Amino acid sequence: MRYLANAVSIVFHPFFLPTYALLLLFAINPFLFSDDTGGLQARLIMIVMINTFIFPFIAILIMKQIGFVSSTELDSREERILPYIAACLFYFWCYMSIKSLPINFVASQLMLGATISVFATFFFNLFFKISAHSAAMGNLLALIILVYPLSVYNLNALIFVIIFLGAVVATARYFLNKHTLVQLASGYIVGFISQWIAFTFF
Repeated sequence: MRYLANAVSIVFHPFFLPTYALLLLFAINPFLFSDDTGGLQARLIMIVMINTFIFPFIAILIMKQIGFVSSTELDSREERILPYIAACLFYFWCYMSIKSLPINFVASQLMLGATISVFATFFFNLFFKISAHSAAMGNLLALIILVYPLSVYNLNALIFVIIFLGAVVATARYFLNKHTLVQLASGYIVGFISQWIAFTFF
């Protein structure tokens, strides 16, 4: 059971969620980011994956190597501070990179919402620990709800699946004793509101 909970935590790691979200956008409306060669979608995926997964993960590995963090799990609130700062910088750079491209605004708003979520999670982490996994899942749910009008498909089933997966991820984190229920719920709310702010006020 612990192995399964760890697997869920890895598959739905917050660093993966922006890439998953972008792929979902491609799927729910293929015309949002279409071009003659398909190169635009590949470029977007590379920008997002490099800045929200590869660079932040490398930064954490370097921090572990030089002793700033004891583990890539980042279990303690204090050890999350420097990785959060690095993630904030990479996510913001990713947002600015996508915003500069002549593409549909949805991609930049996706990254803005993710960036706001990372900044908010970092801020709250200075005072008390909240779940980054839950924040990422809440962020994803808000995104799909907000882009529903742009979809060429009925997204009711997808929304249900994302809610279910959010519960699965929260259960896994709770089972592993990584977070309390309050920390999990707080993260989910922060992530959801962050994406809503990105689409509503920017």
